[in-house]
Amino acid sequence: MIVLTQEEKDILEHEMIDPEYWVNGEDATIGKKLVPQAHLEEKLARLKPQYDAAVLAGSYKTRKQRDDLEAQAEQDRYDNAPYPVKRQRSYPPIGDQLDDIYHNGIDAWKATIKVTKEQYPNLQQIAPEALDVWKDEMVASDATLPRWAEDLYDALPLEIRDTISAVTKNKIVQKKAKRELRPS
Repeated sequence: MIVLTQEEKDILEHEMIDPEYWVNGEDATIGKKLVPQAHLEEKLARLKPQYDAAVLAGSYKTRKQRDDLEAQAEQDRYDNAPYPVKRQRSYPPIGDQLDDIYHNGIDAWKATIKVTKEQYPNLQQIAPEALDVWKDEMVASDATLPRWAEDLYDALPLEIRDTISAVTKNKIVQKKAKRELRPS
C-alpha cells in the first residue's frame, strides 16, 4: 500500500476525484495493484506545475469542487431559463401526448395539457386582469426583480408592454443593464 503525503494527495486531487483509490485500488480480475510507484511519480511530476500555478493564482480547487461548481452552474442555467423555454419544457413529449390521446382520448389529453397552459399562459392570450395583477406585483417589488420578470417583459407584445408603468419598466431596464455589465 502506498501512503501519499498531503502535497501528493493535493496534487492528485486537483485532477482526480479519489486519488487514494487510484493509487491503492486493485483490479479484482487479476488481483494486482493498478498503479506502480514509477507511474505515480511520473503522474505527480506531470501534474505538479498545474497544481503550483493554481495555488499561486489562489484558484486551487479539487476536481470534485470544480465538478460541483460546474454542476451548480448548469442547474442555475436550467432554473433561470427564459419564460418561453420553461413553458415549452413543461409540456409532455409529443410521443407521450399522442399515446395519451390514443389510450385516454382527447378530453384526457386536454386535461393534461391544461396544467401547463395554466402554469405558463401564452403571453399573446394573457387575460388583462391577470396582467394587471402581475403589473401590481412588479411595481410593489423592490429594485431586484427576478429573472423571470425580465423574460416575461421581453416576451410581451408591444401593446401590452406600453401599459406597464414607467417605474416597473425602469426597474427591468436597470436590472438588465447591471447584468450585462457583469463579467461572464
